Order: sequence, then C-alpha cells, then structure tokens
Amino acid sequence: MLWTMTVSTYGDPSQLTVLPLAADLAVLLSGLTVFMVQSFYAFRLWRLTRNVFLPILCQMLSVIAQTSTFVVTANAISMTDLTDFGNNQMLLIELSFIARAACDLITTAGIAWGLKKERYSAIRDTVTMIDQLIKWTIETGLVTRYLAFFLWLTRFSINDL
Repeated sequence: MLWTMTVSTYGDPSQLTVLPLAADLAVLLSGLTVFMVQSFYAFRLWRLTRNVFLPILCQMLSVIAQTSTFVVTANAISMTDLTDFGNNQMLLIELSFIARAACDLITTAGIAWGLKKERYSAIRDTVTMIDQLIKWTIETGLVTRYLAFFLWLTRFSINDL
C-alpha cells in the first residue's frame, strides 16, 4: 500500500483519490483482530466475575462495531472518491469507534472490579500481586481508549476550522 501511494503513483495526485485494495483489507483485518481480542476479554470477564450481563453487553457492542466495519470495508472497496467516502461513511466509522471504546471501558472496569473483589479474600502475599494486576488492567485498557477519544475530538476541531 505504501509503495502504491508513494512510488507507483508519484507525480499523479489523481491516483490518491481512491485507496489501494491493501488499505481496504487492512481495515477489515484490523477490525477482525480487535473483534477477536474483545471477545477474548469478554470471556475472561465472564470467567472472573461469573456475571453474564457485562460480557454479553460487551460482546453485543463488539458485534455492532464489527458489523459497521464490514459495511465500511465493503463500501471502501467500491468507492470512487476518498473525500465523498469519508463524508458518507463517517457515521459508521464513529459508531465503530464508540462501540469499541465502550466495550473496552466495560471490560477494563469489570475486570478491575472483579480483581478488587478477589483482593479481599486473598492471602496477604497475593494482595500485592492482585493490586499489580488491577494497575496493569487499568493502564492497558484505558490508554487505547484515551487515544481513540483524543483522535475523535481532534477530528471535530479540525473539520470545524
């Protein structure tokens, strides 16, 4: 994709109005990867808390996000103008981002809450380990969502100028 956009089409900016097929496939494959990861964490949340509500909610959000990713990918393959595509598909793209962010927040909060509950019944030596797990869960679960939220906010501020 990088070769096509920088070397093959060098000197012909009209070729950049449509993304190469590799970019469309990258969106599809990255979406599938995120779907599998979120499904794994929803399963881990169920195993830790034995509560079915949060994992099912998280999985439903993940399915919504993946469905919108499939639709965006199908439309991206048949697009003829990148600017029009971005304007027409922005609602689906935002839906995907928001659903994935909500799923990550639910998973992070649920796992941290489940570990905190286990902390009270643990032996003193394992309390330190559980505290470290809670810290890592919050750090890794929220950093990606902060970045996605920041990018989403900057999109609005850039377009409003």
